[in-house]
Amino acid sequence: MPEHPLLLEALGFVLWYLYTDEPLETSSMAIADGRWELILGVYKISDLFRLDEPKQYYGRSLRAAIDAEQEAGASLDELHLIAIQAVKWDCVDISEQSTKRFMDVAGSALTDPKALSLLSPDSFERILENTDVSGRVELVGAFFKAKKNAGITVPLVSADSIWILVTFDKSTSIQEIEELHNSLGQAHPLVLDAAANALMDDPSALSGCSMAFFLEVADRATVVWRTTRPPRTPSPRLSQSDNYADSIPIRSMSLEVSRDNQGGWTPAETYTMVRGYIAIHRSKPWMTDEAKQKLWNKVPFMELPQAILQRADVEGIAPKKLVNNAFLKKIRSSLSSVFQSEAPSPKSSPNRPTSMPPAQTPPQRGNDHADQDSDESILSSPPQNGTSQSDSVLFAIPGRRSSLNSLSVPGGHARAQSDSGVSFYCLCVVGPIQFFPTSCLRRYSAIKHDLSSKPASS
Repeated sequence: MPEHPLLLEALGFVLWYLYTDEPLETSSMAIADGRWELILGVYKISDLFRLDEPKQYYGRSLRAAIDAEQEAGASLDELHLIAIQAVKWDCVDISEQSTKRFMDVAGSALTDPKALSLLSPDSFERILENTDVSGRVELVGAFFKAKKNAGITVPLVSADSIWILVTFDKSTSIQEIEELHNSLGQAHPLVLDAAANALMDDPSALSGCSMAFFLEVADRATVVWRTTRPPRTPSPRLSQSDNYADSIPIRSMSLEVSRDNQGGWTPAETYTMVRGYIAIHRSKPWMTDEAKQKLWNKVPFMELPQAILQRADVEGIAPKKLVNNAFLKKIRSSLSSVFQSEAPSPKSSPNRPTSMPPAQTPPQRGNDHADQDSDESILSSPPQNGTSQSDSVLFAIPGRRSSLNSLSVPGGHARAQSDSGVSFYCLCVVGPIQFFPTSCLRRYSAIKHDLSSKPASS
């Protein structure tokens, strides 16, 4: 006997039939059409007990419903219900008939927007399951568009069940994905993820993407990256040690995260996509300064690796204020980590300064060189000329790009001489030398103010 929630009710009806003389055609106890889940139960039990009259009576009702000519949408829902319940009651003959009829009617319904609007999400899922994967995207778009035009909202749970059956491949254009997005009436994560992946796989697709859709995709891609990225390893703190070199903290100034193929964009990828979008549409009348600002606001500049920030500074396309703020945050973060670290004991590191000397003002250059310095690179250099690891510096306010040929540390300040004769002044703290763009020089006084307001504990 099949397990079914209505099993006892169906058995009760069969027992009533066995103990009554009323014919089913005129009996007030006969099951009304439409309760197919119960009718199929009685049909199955009657077959098991070889009760011909109820089996034939309800068999005729089922076949009449299967063959009925109704509006395609309503007919599909009823056929879907009969097919599903026939499987649950193990009525193989009824299941085969209803499924065949369902697919026949579905063919006409898929070309009729009115029929699609009347179709339930469950029925539509069954159609998708029997449709070739390559044609599902277009079919889903037509379904949601018909529902939207009819003013019918598909429940989110049902929409999720439908999207699980859809596969976006590389043949699906960004225009098709955006059209599908617009037909939904509300943004769906899987559609935005598909768009993010499509744009990453083929950046030329940016030309066919509207700005409104691109902004939504960028928001979603950033959220996905933040929720799926691996956790960052915290920087170790300075600790008491007999060997001071073993306790030097290592700060990662860049964040490298691989793509997870789920639609997420790393900060570097977001910068690249926004930069590309602006470049492709730069001649459009709607690409105003305000529009560019909206696009750049999607880029998390504070989380960009130094190499990308340097590229942005050199290119000069991104707003200088956003780029400089990101550089300055990295500088302040480096300084803050040093001040918050525990200083080693004087015995374990006698040569290490016990206090942070005031920063010297870097050499000022004319404004005519400010823009020319944008080609500087962010470099790291180990201590040179015998300078010990403990005497190296954390960062430097730089001049032009060039190699260092000398480095001295007089009075707690590192002064480096380059091949071109340009001097670099930097703070004598722990870590490798790192050079930042000269555009940061304009706001160096802010860094000095931060230094003077902090206790010299290291």
